[in-house]
Amino acid sequence: MEINNLTYTEALAELEQINKALASDEISVDELAEKVERGVQLTEYCREKLQNTNLKVTRIFEKLEEKKN
Repeated sequence: MEINNLTYTEALAELEQINKALASDEISVDELAEKVERGVQLTEYCREKLQNTNLKVTRIFEKLEEKKN
């Protein structure tokens, strides 16, 4: 599935599955590079989602503070 179509929760779940498979040697050598690359993409996507959410929440609180003053 295209990463941009995933929710944060879906991306994190897929990343956890990849991590589990890597840790338990479930991935063949033939799949290894593909799974690692997908894991990196998912990590970057999740990080970006978290950063954007943090920025939005910060802006919301800033607006609330402005209204108080």
